[in-house]
Amino acid sequence: MIHVVTGESISKLDSLLTFAFMRSCPHNAVSQTNLNVQHEFNDGCFVVSEAKSNKQKSLFLRKLLKGQANKIIIFGELPEFFLKMFDVVIGKKSFPVETFDCVSTPANTSSVSSGAVVYRDNVFGSGWVRPFCRFDFTDEWNNLGFGRINSEGIWGLGSPVSFPKGKELAAVVCDGKYHSSFSAKVDGDFGSILWINRPVGTSDGPDWRIVEDFISNSLNNELIAIPVIAEIPAGYDSAVTMRLDCDEDIYSSQQLVDLYKQFDRPISLAITTNLLNCNRNREFVRKTYEEGGGILSHSHSYPSKWGGGYHEAFNEALTSKRLLEELLGIDVKHAVSPFHHSPDYSLMALADAGYTACVGGIINCNPEFLLSRSGIVSSRHSLVGHSQQSMLHGHCVRQSENPVSVFNTAFELSKISGAWFGYLDHPFSDRYDYDWGSESKRLRCHELLLENFANQKNLLFLNENRTLEFHSARASTQFDKNSDTVIYKGPVPLGLDIS
Repeated sequence: MIHVVTGESISKLDSLLTFAFMRSCPHNAVSQTNLNVQHEFNDGCFVVSEAKSNKQKSLFLRKLLKGQANKIIIFGELPEFFLKMFDVVIGKKSFPVETFDCVSTPANTSSVSSGAVVYRDNVFGSGWVRPFCRFDFTDEWNNLGFGRINSEGIWGLGSPVSFPKGKELAAVVCDGKYHSSFSAKVDGDFGSILWINRPVGTSDGPDWRIVEDFISNSLNNELIAIPVIAEIPAGYDSAVTMRLDCDEDIYSSQQLVDLYKQFDRPISLAITTNLLNCNRNREFVRKTYEEGGGILSHSHSYPSKWGGGYHEAFNEALTSKRLLEELLGIDVKHAVSPFHHSPDYSLMALADAGYTACVGGIINCNPEFLLSRSGIVSSRHSLVGHSQQSMLHGHCVRQSENPVSVFNTAFELSKISGAWFGYLDHPFSDRYDYDWGSESKRLRCHELLLENFANQKNLLFLNENRTLEFHSARASTQFDKNSDTVIYKGPVPLGLDIS
């Protein structure tokens, strides 16, 4: 079992971590361990966050290190006794605040902060860099998919400390110079410790894979191994989904849809349903669906933050669902958040309106919805979330021989980390061509990306509806303690296997 250690009342951080692990593992293999209850200090993997500021958690951690061997994950600042116990040095310099920011990016380039996390040899290869902040479109999107590391708060760094050589997995680098440790691993009689210098760990990035590998693979001959449920179906090395967010038009995407047909790749349309008052758009949506395309709601009127509250979001979701169902005669269960804004009230509204899954995730807001793995987001609703923060626009391509290099990198990161890669574009409108300049330029860039996918082995490419159906099925897996196996009771879309 994975035991997320909590205080008498469960904090927002404790809840975020609980659901992060539940999105990686069978949900019944994760529990919240209240410190006011007597515990056995064995048989599991214990997750302790912010032990420095919580005396109860600090005491629990001290006892845990004196008990039987366990896997222990520590997120955030470390208590003083731990620093002394493992020869961890407190840094003399705080993190330079200016290294956490990056400017709004100009077209056809990226903007990155001067502060970053740099990994040692790991699954991503030695020297993989995760900037504190990265923009590929103005100050909104990070097409590589990970969230922002702040200077404070639960999404920020802890305190500047350095582990001994050989224990450090990743370092904090500011202005090109080593500053302190970001992650470390220590083994001993107590078992094995994985530490990450951030209260939420890496739950919003591909480097969550480091955590998954620790709980499932580290010292398995000596310590418990917790099963991790792959986000990609068994038998595949990578998985991709693509959609068009129809904010201002629908039919104008005809040539792009035809290109995907040539490559035998399904395309999906996220529909802002006030556009369905045009017969041409209505017929195009119907035809796309009949030819195997995915159809999702993109709200009714495309309001920022779903309209600003629960009731507005509920009305938007319900109206959009009704109009799509009247047009197609299907049960519409999936939505894409307008602007990728996904505040908690909007997710509750979607669930109450009859939706089962939502696509969102963007670096500049709602950090709790930037999910390293798909799955349930909160105890307040049953909605399955999937983050897809890779936007293929003219503003985001490169003026080079390989204009879609950023998107190839994003795909490779997803592949290595075991995540399902999702990307998007928009149909042109009379007002805006999304910085493409011409349809021919856009078609060529999509073609280059599709050619890269065609060269991959064991790649699965599904429309958004099939993708989200699989993620919903995956979120229902359980661990059978009697047989020591992972089980799923129910139909899996397209006969895909959960592993």
